[in-house]
Amino acid sequence: METHTLSDEINPSTYAERITVLSIDGGGIRGIIPGTISSFLESKLQELDGEHARIADYFDVIAGTSTGGLIAAMLTAPDDKKRPLYMAKDIVPFYLKHCPKIFPLSYGPIMKMNALRGPKYDGKYFRKLVRKILGARRLKETVTRVVIPTFDIQLLQPAVFSTFEDDTLSGDTSSTDKATQKNLEELVKIGERLLKEPVSRVNLDTGIFEAVENEGTNEEALVRFAKLLSEERNLCWQRLQRSQDPN
Repeated sequence: METHTLSDEINPSTYAERITVLSIDGGGIRGIIPGTISSFLESKLQELDGEHARIADYFDVIAGTSTGGLIAAMLTAPDDKKRPLYMAKDIVPFYLKHCPKIFPLSYGPIMKMNALRGPKYDGKYFRKLVRKILGARRLKETVTRVVIPTFDIQLLQPAVFSTFEDDTLSGDTSSTDKATQKNLEELVKIGERLLKEPVSRVNLDTGIFEAVENEGTNEEALVRFAKLLSEERNLCWQRLQRSQDPN
């Protein structure tokens, strides 16, 4: 069965009732947590619409900051058939395999001195890895629209975006770059536990996350969300087909 993305030929403002945006925060190796959540969401979309369904098929825009930008790129980079190069379930294994080399645990005195004046890591392994995976692919070729905020490395003026803090992150798991095997595996467990926790929102008066009554767990909320995404996507294609039907 052929699977379409919303960006193939649909103008969302014309055929959709709502614009869908997926925003993924940064945080270095903590990208394992949204990777775990994304994998669960995509699995539910596949249960509804078939094994070829991908997260990029359901969002008009996927945005990511820092490591969130890497996840956004993984979810939207095209293969030779113009389908997503990666499935969401590939994200966590990718992090487990490559993070120890992207964020090496030890570096010499010269690198330590450079870290005081600029980026902590030279990024050579990461750039080589990206070139190997993406080749000549360009941003304009992504399977849906992508936004990846960044900063000027020459002026060292970052654009900081932060929307979510997990109070369970402490010690090594709160680090963005402590890529020990134990810590990486613990981040996977945190992502899995987060699915089982109640849906929470910040109390604007106290600044504390509080459970939302009658919303269930994050896992249950994602199941409902997957159903909404599936229904919206199917309605989109029905409207498109009707608009192209000469009768």
